[in-house]
Amino acid sequence: MTTENEPPKVKQPPVLFNKTQDLNPILFEEARSIGLKVERMAPAINTLMDRAFIERTFADVAAKNLDAVMAVFADDALLYDPHYPQPEMRGKANIRRGLEWGMSSMQKFGFPIRNCWIDGDKAVIEVDTHHVLQGGMELKFPQIFVIETRDGLITRLQSYVPYLPHGIPGLVGALTRWQWKLTGKL
Repeated sequence: MTTENEPPKVKQPPVLFNKTQDLNPILFEEARSIGLKVERMAPAINTLMDRAFIERTFADVAAKNLDAVMAVFADDALLYDPHYPQPEMRGKANIRRGLEWGMSSMQKFGFPIRNCWIDGDKAVIEVDTHHVLQGGMELKFPQIFVIETRDGLITRLQSYVPYLPHGIPGLVGALTRWQWKLTGKL
């Protein structure tokens, strides 16, 4: 209730500052001392992917830092890589098991990025893969990765390699190439 001499009190909305903003602590306390309701907000989650995120993720794989790699996957993520015993790995438990196998069989991972295209929460990365197996055998091949994210976490990471198809389609292609070589078409 107000008296005739007092102006009516207006409820003031809080002034919000992101923790990442440079807010001078003196100004923060001064604003509070004059009655402003000042609160700090939690930083917003960056839901858009950037090249630094991609490079850091590949660097963590190369360093065999399994915990750091697992931290960027959503609980319901899909990792698909035809090089693994179980190419389609759904969920963190299956992804961890696959990566443990991959890291144990690899002496050195190498993912030099040739090209990277990012569109919001999706990216396509072309790499010149250069791995070294535990026995010392080098593997060099081009590879494409497709990455999708949600709330800053990977929901899909899928590898594409330029290998010929397996099974009947691969056999038909191989026979046709052989026939073309014999007939001079290739």
